[in-house]
Amino acid sequence: MDIKDLTREEREMLKKQLAEEEAKEQNRIASERETYKVMVDVTTREVFQELLKVSDQLATAKQKVFDAYKAIIEMKQELFGFKDSQQTHTFSSSEGNMSITIGHRVVDDYDDTVDVGIIKVTEIVTSLATDEQSRALVETIMKLVQKDKKGKLNIGRVVQLEMLGEKLNNPQLMDAIKIIKQAYRPKKTRTFVEVNFKDEDGKQVNLPLSMSSVE
Repeated sequence: MDIKDLTREEREMLKKQLAEEEAKEQNRIASERETYKVMVDVTTREVFQELLKVSDQLATAKQKVFDAYKAIIEMKQELFGFKDSQQTHTFSSSEGNMSITIGHRVVDDYDDTVDVGIIKVTEIVTSLATDEQSRALVETIMKLVQKDKKGKLNIGRVVQLEMLGEKLNNPQLMDAIKIIKQAYRPKKTRTFVEVNFKDEDGKQVNLPLSMSSVE
């Protein structure tokens, strides 16, 4: 059909029909979008409740694990004299085919006096830079007192710093390092449970206990 062959009235009628069809299509899309939003809302609420149950079950199971090993850890402390500062404990079956590790994560943290120690270390080691060799040493030491992106000082680097300080045999430097060490206030973060076992092929496998680990 050639639109040129239509009369004015026919063209107006066709135009009206097209507008009505376009309106119907827009209404259909709007209706389906509303249906989509309702489906998202209902499904999200249902899934949330299900995952909330799973989260509660995991939390309960985790607490049961720690409660189950509480007496054993106390006995371990008495029999083997380990320090209370031990962060993790691993227990294995007699056959060695399964093991459970429990503990808590620790992050490095310090009180505000750590900055005093860092400033003192910086002032002292900077004054030691008298030649190319000593400047290289100063550069190494300055890296050890450099904070990470989170503004924290790595305790491992402090240990290295102390070892260097002992080699330099500088009382002032050792005193500054002591200030840093005494400012150390490690923080316990989340507790954890890790389970490993051997499968039928004797391969060591980690038991998935998080949503991202489960296949």
